[in-house]
Amino acid sequence: MKEPMFFLLLTCSCLYFILGDHDEAFMLLAFVIFIVAITVYQERRTEKALAALRGLVCPRAKVIRQGYCRFIKSTKLVVDDVVVIQEGDCVPADLVLLWTNTIVVDESLLTGESVPVMKVGGETAYELQLPGASPSHSCFAGTFIVSGKGVGVIKRTGETTQLGKIGKTLATIDSDNTSVRKEVNSLVCKMALIGGLASVVVFLSHGLLYGHWIRAILTSLSLAMGLLPEEFPVVLTVFLALGALRISYKNVLVRRNYAVESLSSCTVLCTDKTGTLTLNTMEVDTLWSQETAASLKQHHAPGEVVCEELQAVVEYAMLSCQPHPQDPMEVALLQLFTSGTVGWGKAHPSWEVVKEYPFSRDMMMITCVWKEALSTSSVSNKLTIAAKGAPESILSLCNLTTDQVTPIINAATHMMENGLRVLAVSKSQWDANTPLPNSSRDFSFTFVGLVGFRNPVRPGVVKAISDAMTAGIRVIMITGDAPETAVAVANEVGLPVSQMPYRVMTGEHIEASMDNKVLANHVLSTCVFARVLPEQKLRIVDSLKLAGHVVAMIGDGVNDAPALKSANIGIAMGQRGTDVAREAAAVILLDDDFSSVISAVRLGRRIRDNLTKAFAYIVAIHVPLCGLVVFPVLFGWNTILFPAHIVFLELIIDPSCSVVLEAEPEEPNVMHRPPTPANSPLLSAKTLLLALVQGSCITVVCLCTYYLSVTFYMTPNQARSLAFSTIVFSNLFLLVSYRSMSNSIYQTFRRRNVPLWITMGVVIPVLMFVTFSWRLQHIFHFDTVTFWQFACTSCGALIANVWFELYKALAHTLRRSAAPQQNSGDIHSMMEMGHQV
Repeated sequence: MKEPMFFLLLTCSCLYFILGDHDEAFMLLAFVIFIVAITVYQERRTEKALAALRGLVCPRAKVIRQGYCRFIKSTKLVVDDVVVIQEGDCVPADLVLLWTNTIVVDESLLTGESVPVMKVGGETAYELQLPGASPSHSCFAGTFIVSGKGVGVIKRTGETTQLGKIGKTLATIDSDNTSVRKEVNSLVCKMALIGGLASVVVFLSHGLLYGHWIRAILTSLSLAMGLLPEEFPVVLTVFLALGALRISYKNVLVRRNYAVESLSSCTVLCTDKTGTLTLNTMEVDTLWSQETAASLKQHHAPGEVVCEELQAVVEYAMLSCQPHPQDPMEVALLQLFTSGTVGWGKAHPSWEVVKEYPFSRDMMMITCVWKEALSTSSVSNKLTIAAKGAPESILSLCNLTTDQVTPIINAATHMMENGLRVLAVSKSQWDANTPLPNSSRDFSFTFVGLVGFRNPVRPGVVKAISDAMTAGIRVIMITGDAPETAVAVANEVGLPVSQMPYRVMTGEHIEASMDNKVLANHVLSTCVFARVLPEQKLRIVDSLKLAGHVVAMIGDGVNDAPALKSANIGIAMGQRGTDVAREAAAVILLDDDFSSVISAVRLGRRIRDNLTKAFAYIVAIHVPLCGLVVFPVLFGWNTILFPAHIVFLELIIDPSCSVVLEAEPEEPNVMHRPPTPANSPLLSAKTLLLALVQGSCITVVCLCTYYLSVTFYMTPNQARSLAFSTIVFSNLFLLVSYRSMSNSIYQTFRRRNVPLWITMGVVIPVLMFVTFSWRLQHIFHFDTVTFWQFACTSCGALIANVWFELYKALAHTLRRSAAPQQNSGDIHSMMEMGHQV
């Protein structure tokens, strides 16, 4: 009973029982059951889409079961499971920590305290504490690990957690009150107000003029059903839910509905380089020593043995790696060393690492000290030291002259300009009987060579960036790499670096621009940002928004969360992104591929276009529903539309706008027009006026059909039969015409839309059955007409809609002559041109 249409139908059914018209009363009750079935189907279809999305967005947890560590959905966790949590993770359940390594947790979600809390390890026998306790050995679901790592045993899951008790969940699709939703709510309120006032006026007019108060009630109820704007919220919900599901098929998960609406308005797309524009892998491209250099791809065939100097570069680069490397560059070195395609030699499988000097901001290098294998015949008293890192750090520890350093720096710069990430390699020795120093600065290093790593560009990225720029979307690459490397990759993927006032901006430039207004003038002067820290991404996003852009931001780290939250569309990485980033983002990129974002933008534009078509169609078709109820009262005619007719038409309108138009493919050149302005309504004044004119034309044709039928000595029931057939055929022609706001019916018929043909294949036979069946004629207040008279109503319906096809053709001609480069599939451009027509 929460649906007004059900209440109106039940009221009409009761009135027909009072009047003794049991057939029509039972028919309306059958319609009630049918509408309930349709509503339940639509709600279940929408809920299935949302359930599928919730399944994808569900956070993952790292759990230890049966001695093996694996990732599972957090919803699959049970009490007493042992989980591993580390920096960037979202705690999946309430747990007690067994072991910690300086773990710090942000509990502001539960306590409101902005300062993160240090945790300590406990025992399994410990009970959960309350949030905010100190010292604390408990972590709670929904809180975030700021730093460190730990292992804990789960004590509570799901709704029993602290977070579950206050009714929150991380796997919910938000229902945001966006601009489109506000527009729909406003439109519904206005139409409901107009319908209510019009129904009261018609009720009083009919009763006072003709004295038939029961009939007056039925007429006013028919008008109320005709003007009831129930389709708008249903269409919006269905479109956004199914649209989000369609987008998920492109490996893009929409967590918040407003992102679906914002995708069509995106003007700037800020993206990371590694793993997004490029593959999340590295490969060794170039080796360089003071004696020789080699590009592995260009100059070496499989099995060819390189010179001894380059073998030494690879050997000492490998010795400075972890035994089981995870870093992409170390993995690339290991793959090269073990591939067997090139003879590198000198593997040391029995050596042991004595000490490691880790990477730090002061010394951007890694140093490993190795102990040579011992045997019964000889004992080595020397330790071998290998180091790799930033060329400037390595060279600062090598005793080289200026003449020796210059060619090394030139070689490294040349490699970076070609898009390579460069590591320098050095070696040293140390007396095994002497204690090792506290810092790697105390070693006397000898320079060995340079290794250049290439981050391969993802397949399809070049085309995706080209499509984005064609669609009026500006792509900005933000990376922590060196400027030379960033520019080289930008050129490789097709960013217009040479066309910008500045080839590249660095994090130092951002810090120098103290005011966001000043920075806003500079961020539009480049498409490449290099050496950018995560916290500087927020300033870039805020500056772009200050300049009036709709910004999409791609990020993956904990420190990216503020920028993702601030952006109009925050996009987090699904594979290598942290839980903090995913929770802050509105969209999750499941395959970490930039091309998927452009596919989502394409679908976002399609969804907005189809929403515009659906809303305009709803407005247009409700005009004749209103007109065929009001004008007979004003003209003193017999009633044309009874409640049964309105319900029959509503059964066509509902699936037409929520299924047929939702399934409509994108306009042919949807990515060849600029983004939709963020503040533009779905139904602009021109679009609304066009819909009202279309509806008015259908109203006039239907009224003329009824009037001419009566004039040529047909009974009122026969005239009603032909008028009703005219409005049904007009509805179908209008639906076909609204498949495209700019292309002709002939062009749209070549596009696949199965629900359209199903709708037409059902409606036309049912209409014929209602028109020619004597039993249903009585219920619908029809009389028998000839088949040719029935066929003529389709001609009248065609006349009511053919002017719109002529309008589209004329608008298309004027648009091409005025701006040949403008795309014919642009709905908003068509509306502007239509105003000129």
